[in-house]
Amino acid sequence: MVITYCNKYKTENFENTRRFVETLNANEWDYVVLGDGDVWEHFITKMKAFKAHLETLDPNKIVVASDAHDVYCLRHSHYFVEEFKALQKPMVASMELFAEGCVNYNPNKTYFQVAWLGPYFEHHGMHVKHNDHCRKYINSGLLCGYAKDLLALYKWGIDNNFTDDQMAVGAYTNAFPDQMHLDMNAELLHTCTSGVNFGLHTQAQLTDSPSFGELFGQSAYFVHIPGFNCGGGQPLLYNTVYDVLQKYNVKTATEIYPAYNFIKFKKYHDNYK
Repeated sequence: MVITYCNKYKTENFENTRRFVETLNANEWDYVVLGDGDVWEHFITKMKAFKAHLETLDPNKIVVASDAHDVYCLRHSHYFVEEFKALQKPMVASMELFAEGCVNYNPNKTYFQVAWLGPYFEHHGMHVKHNDHCRKYINSGLLCGYAKDLLALYKWGIDNNFTDDQMAVGAYTNAFPDQMHLDMNAELLHTCTSGVNFGLHTQAQLTDSPSFGELFGQSAYFVHIPGFNCGGGQPLLYNTVYDVLQKYNVKTATEIYPAYNFIKFKKYHDNYK
C-alpha cells in the first residue's frame, strides 16, 4: 500500500495530489492520504503523521511512503512485492542526481536536506566519489519498506530531533547501512531530476529522463519529480509526464492491445521467448 501526505487534499482537492491519486487508482494500489487539516510545521509534520499511521499497520506489511505533490504511480502493483523482496533489504530509498541543485557534493558546505552517504558506501565497498555524475543522494520523498522498519526509521528521526525527513533518512542510512537499499538504478523508485537547471548536466540528466517504456509501466513503479523551483524544467517535466499518462496508461494500453497483458508483461515475455 501507499501512504502519502497532503494537508489540503480533502479541503481544497489539491490538484497535484489529485493527479497522484488518479494514477494510484488507475494502477489499483491501496493508499491513504494523511494530514487533512494539519498545520504544516516543516517536514517533521509529515514524519509524525507517517509514524502514527505506521503504528496502526501490520508490522510486516510492505508500504510505499511517498510525497504527494510531485509523484506519479506508473505501474500496477502486481509484481511489486516480489521485486521488493528480491532485494533482500528491509527498506529501499529512491536516489537523485542533485544535492540542493548541484551534482557535485561539497564537503565544506552546510546542507539543509542532504546527507553524504560516505559511511554507507564504505560499508558496502562502493566507490562513489563526490563528483560522480550518478544518483548518489537519497530523496526521502519516495521510500518503501516493511511497516515495522519504516516506523523505526521515522521514530529514530523524531527521537534524534531531526526536523527534515531527508536529513533523517540519510543519517539513519549511514547509522544502519544494512537496513537500506539505495535504488541508484531506479528499478522500483525513480526520483527524476532531468529538468533541474534545464538539463545543464546533459549526459547524466539524459540518462535520468523518464523513458516512454517507463511511463508505459515497464520499469519503475513510481516517478518522483521534485525541485519545482530549480530552473523551471521540473514543472515542465511534471506536466508533460501527466499529459502522456492521460493518453497512455495500463487501462488504455490494454484496450489498444487486448492480446498483450500490460499488468503481467514479464509473464507475457517469458511465455513467448
